[in-house]
Amino acid sequence: MIDMGADRSRAKMPLRGSCFAAIGVLTFGVAAPLGAQEIDPDPRFWAEGGVYFPDTETTVALSLPDSNNGTEISLEDDLGFDSGVDSFDLTVGAKLDDDFFIEASFFDLDRTTTFTLDRTITVEDAVFDVGAAVGSEFSSQIYRVTIGYKLISDPKWDLSVALGAHLTDFTFGIAGAASVNGAGVSGVERGQDFLAPLPTIVGQAKVRPIRWLELRGRADYLDLTIDQYNGRLINLEASATAAITNNIAVGAAYRYTDYRLDIDATRFDGRVEYEFDGPRVFLRVSL
Repeated sequence: MIDMGADRSRAKMPLRGSCFAAIGVLTFGVAAPLGAQEIDPDPRFWAEGGVYFPDTETTVALSLPDSNNGTEISLEDDLGFDSGVDSFDLTVGAKLDDDFFIEASFFDLDRTTTFTLDRTITVEDAVFDVGAAVGSEFSSQIYRVTIGYKLISDPKWDLSVALGAHLTDFTFGIAGAASVNGAGVSGVERGQDFLAPLPTIVGQAKVRPIRWLELRGRADYLDLTIDQYNGRLINLEASATAAITNNIAVGAAYRYTDYRLDIDATRFDGRVEYEFDGPRVFLRVSL
């Protein structure tokens, strides 16, 4: 059941300026005075827990099978979702041998809102007219798993490539008064929940310009049709990690993701276009 009683998404307004200030304090104000510690260039195990502060732009369309009757809906413009959101994220990894490694990460982005429509929209067989008060939800749980190989390994820098799986569990729902088959109905609910598993190619480079600091760049790419999914994914991330002890480091990153997915399922047709970018801060533990 979609909660129409409160707009929780608007209660979470990330202060991006404050976040960047926190990044500077964590990375240099804390780590630099303790810079006698050396960051481990080749840990056996590692784990990162952090907070992510992205801005989002999201377009969703849901149609009955083979009907193409669903309106392309901007969640931010048409349904009043706030573009700012925050999320906890977790990454764990391990070396498999001197050259191979495995890494997995998870984060989710959840938003709900209530809004009075200023244009008519169609979701599957339901038409929500101008002036209708609707409650909406959109959530995405994102899982990434990669198995990588180090092409170059050096105490000062390394370069790796990986094959990965990018799994996203989407949920979209809308509820309110609507017209179904020409008849007005109150309390109509429409939406779908679906899991999209898509493979990716990953490239990653790390540079350690000074003993306590590591800079990393990562790129994930996909443009592929698999079964009922036609997907494109571009994910870019840059980070700085600073050691504060032999096994603990703090870091700051910026992540950009551009995601498009078309679905031709038996029970519905759909499209999700999802772009988000923003900073994250994290704590890293390695062994």
